Amino acid sequence: MSNEHVFPKWLSKAGLSVVDEYVMNRMGKVTRSKIMQLKTRRVCEDCNTGWMCRIENSTIPIMTPLLEGTVNRITEIDRWIISRWFMKTILTAQLALTARDRTGPLHPTDYETFFAFAQPFHNQFTLIAGYTGKVLPITFAIYSPNEATNQGVRALLHFHRVILMTFLMRMDGGLAVMQLPGGNFIDAVHMLWPTQRELGPFNTGDPTMALPWPPPVLVNEPTVETLLEVLQHPSKPGTV
Repeated sequence: MSNEHVFPKWLSKAGLSVVDEYVMNRMGKVTRSKIMQLKTRRVCEDCNTGWMCRIENSTIPIMTPLLEGTVNRITEIDRWIISRWFMKTILTAQLALTARDRTGPLHPTDYETFFAFAQPFHNQFTLIAGYTGKVLPITFAIYSPNEATNQGVRALLHFHRVILMTFLMRMDGGLAVMQLPGGNFIDAVHMLWPTQRELGPFNTGDPTMALPWPPPVLVNEPTVETLLEVLQHPSKPGTV
């Protein structure tokens, strides 16, 4: 087994590097570590240096301009690449933040599926938002209503001026299980994955068209706090 960084070294060099500590939350447990120091030894050398490395390398030219604010659109291919990378990051983070004798909210079959197809999950809904306000500590959070099932898993990564959110939905329950803040929050996020037209409350439109970056509305610090609350407590108000 090899040392696999949960968050790649290239990420620490992107955006506004003004913090020296990551704050990662999982089910109320806070883990603090220096930038890019969170690792897991539960990934084999071949995977680490092979297909997982290729996922990282394909993401660098897409995510870095978003983080640095030097690009004004997200293409259809970009959406797929970012969503795939975020799911890889979520899976890797669970390995680092979960004891070896526990499966966590994502199950061994999820790892097998990602290894087999190396693409976003069929029940994965990934959103992206831009952030404005004082620069906050980098935050990663993953929650599950019930760790006996991987349905309903929710994850959030806030890195400087970009927020990524992923929901693993119950496909038989539709979007009713997605909990998000109310107000104009829908205008503050883009649906990266899936890409089909007119997806629930999201005006996804033509999937072949590029998405403007940043979105029309930017998320502020109180909204980030609300997002974390909603992710952790899905019964709270805020269903969309």
